[in-house]
Amino acid sequence: METTDTEVLVTAARQGDAAAFDELILRFTVAVRAVVARRLGRAAEVDEVVQEVFLRGYRCLHQLQEESRFGGWICRIAARLAINRAVRGRPLHTAEDVSEYLADSSVESPLVAVLRAEQQAELVGMIARLSVLDQQTLQAYYFDGYSVREISLRSGAPEGTVKRRLHSARMRLRDELMQAGTVSC
Repeated sequence: METTDTEVLVTAARQGDAAAFDELILRFTVAVRAVVARRLGRAAEVDEVVQEVFLRGYRCLHQLQEESRFGGWICRIAARLAINRAVRGRPLHTAEDVSEYLADSSVESPLVAVLRAEQQAELVGMIARLSVLDQQTLQAYYFDGYSVREISLRSGAPEGTVKRRLHSARMRLRDELMQAGTVSC
């Protein structure tokens, strides 16, 4: 497999060429399967994760900075997803199931309370990885309930600056969550 072939295929796939991405799948399935199989035992589970790896790779292809590094990039996605599956296990319910349950339930079940607490703890941990300015901006807006105008008055920064800080902080938080495998593109 020549690097230039991979570069050409990645470039074509980025431009919407499904056949090019299919070829990338064919070329890298063995490597991705090996990475996933090292961490997971059951073949059916490995198949599910391999499929998710390539779906995530396709959706996030725009994030790959160097086309020649596609193989390593897709294998890192495979490792993260396999670790997530091994640690968290297979989800028992879809997001729709949980949201329907929450909408129908007036009383929070112990399971929902535990899931909510875990999500909040994970989110707080991700926010702690951000810069102090990002943390302060997110804290003031989302947790303390201040408006952009109130943050502007308290910090002495123009409202436009506060909006930019808030947007930048959200993007950096999203990137942290994506690197942790918590959210997809």
